[in-house]
Amino acid sequence: MKRIVRRGRITAFQYRVPAAVLVLGVLSTVIVFWIYRIGERQRVNFLHVDAVTDLQVSTSTFHLRLEEALADGNGDAAAKTLPLLGDAVRLSRALLDGGETEKGTPLPPLVDSHFRRQAEAIPVLLAELKELASRRIADPKAAAIGSPVERRFDAVFRNVQETARALKIVAERNQANDYARTRRLFLTVVLLWMSVGATSTWGLLRLESKRWRAVQALERANEEMEQKVVTRTGELAEAHRRLQEEIAERRRTEDSLRKSEEGFRGLSLQLRTLLDTIPDRITLVSPDLDVLWANRGAGDLSRPEAGDPAGERCYSLWHHRSSPCGECPAATAFVTGKAETARISTPDGRKWDMRAIPILREDGTTGSVLEVTTDVTEKLNLQAEAMRAAHLASLGELSAGVAHEINNPINGIINYAQILYNRSDPGNGDREIAERILKEGHRIADIVSGLLSFARVRKEEKEPAFLGDILGEALSLTQSQMGKEGIRVLTAVPSILPEIVANPQQVMQVFLNIISNARYALNERYLGPHEDKILEIRAEPAEGDGGPCVRMIFRDRGTGIPADLMDKVIAPFFTTKPGAKGTGLGLSICAGIVSDHGGKLDLESVEGEFTEVTVDLPVAGGGNGQDPRHR
Repeated sequence: MKRIVRRGRITAFQYRVPAAVLVLGVLSTVIVFWIYRIGERQRVNFLHVDAVTDLQVSTSTFHLRLEEALADGNGDAAAKTLPLLGDAVRLSRALLDGGETEKGTPLPPLVDSHFRRQAEAIPVLLAELKELASRRIADPKAAAIGSPVERRFDAVFRNVQETARALKIVAERNQANDYARTRRLFLTVVLLWMSVGATSTWGLLRLESKRWRAVQALERANEEMEQKVVTRTGELAEAHRRLQEEIAERRRTEDSLRKSEEGFRGLSLQLRTLLDTIPDRITLVSPDLDVLWANRGAGDLSRPEAGDPAGERCYSLWHHRSSPCGECPAATAFVTGKAETARISTPDGRKWDMRAIPILREDGTTGSVLEVTTDVTEKLNLQAEAMRAAHLASLGELSAGVAHEINNPINGIINYAQILYNRSDPGNGDREIAERILKEGHRIADIVSGLLSFARVRKEEKEPAFLGDILGEALSLTQSQMGKEGIRVLTAVPSILPEIVANPQQVMQVFLNIISNARYALNERYLGPHEDKILEIRAEPAEGDGGPCVRMIFRDRGTGIPADLMDKVIAPFFTTKPGAKGTGLGLSICAGIVSDHGGKLDLESVEGEFTEVTVDLPVAGGGNGQDPRHR
């Protein structure tokens, strides 16, 4: 404690001497600045005294010259003395308000109140003196010696001189006081700086004495410290040896842990990669149904642009609900502690098989649930399509059988009608009836022929064909139904078109599908007959991406396709029709057939206005634009 108190006193002493020197220096600076202010005031006082003296001289000169001019009776000379008095008036105003002396020296205004009160009387006296002088110059009789005007003029002149002398006396008294104050302040500054020197010298001596004693103490402490360092160095060397051994052991442990960690990290990465490559949605949910972890398939299926779905509620993320689903397998698994399954549907019409597997803690309670969700929409659609295809195959076989049965009697009807037609005279009513029977019989025969052609077992081989013939067979199967629905079909198919190499049945399937979609769109927009309920079909030679081709254009004025669905309509299992009216495979299969033929299928549509389907099929052997049947 004594060492601490002593050290505090040394510290206080070290700060006390510089503080005293600083205070004395500041006081000296303040006094020097004070002396400077006194000198500045004396300089201004000298200027005022010079100005008062100049004013006395100007007034005296004016008085002398005026008296001489009046004594000589020279009025003009007397009038010329008035400017001297004007100079005195200007000087008196500059003395009060500031300005310049007769020599052009800047003159600051009077500040001293006593000095200013006496100086304020001078401009008044000078104005009166000027008025009296003007009266004496204007009226020589009034200027006579002994006249009242002359006596008042002399009295005012004396007052001006006496006031000026009083101002000079006040200024001289102030100068004397300033001189005495300056001498005292100067002596004070000298004494202060002597004190600063003495204090600094005394402080330096004290510090030097203490420094010498401190050096002696440090030398003794250094000797003791060296002895302690030698002892401590030995202890540290032993501790360092033991520490090196511990470090080596720790490094071996860290290397082993690092290798194990790298192995586990590799296994974790492989497992994560494996889970991310699984197309099923795999998520780990908490008892609150928060998503703790999800594989990449889950993130891509929920919101591809949102990134990691962890931290969100599963029912909000997958089903866009604000509360848990009614039959949630995950919630059930948390309650039962057993694996649960369910099949759910999402608002976009997709079907999902969900499996919820509980993950148990050591105490047997369910800590989390692993959800594995598989999209079975395509599987179910394929099953439904397979069933529909089997049904259509059965129906096709039945239709082929019926068509064969119809074909034989219809040929008999046509033959008998031809016999009646040949035996009837022109203009006879029987001949007209026979002609109608022939026309309708041939139409039925064409329909049966097209139906048999479409129902015939397909072959994968391609053969030369003409799109006009294929389109005619497709229209023969659909035109009657479209006529009943009030749909007008406008065709513009040239009789001369290049032939193509194609599978006619597959191409007719493409045309029938496109016509069916057009029928649906027109019937959705117009429930009954309408002037715009039109399907336009055009064919023309064109130049495609791969060379010459035949272009078929189907344009309907139906409901059109929304712009945001244009990129999806060709995707498998996507349909804009209700579930009972479409499977979403029609256009996808059509696009595949056209692509298999080396062609291209394009869609253009404006919602509420039209849909235009363009099918480009390459011509056979480069094509020359001529139908061989018309060469």
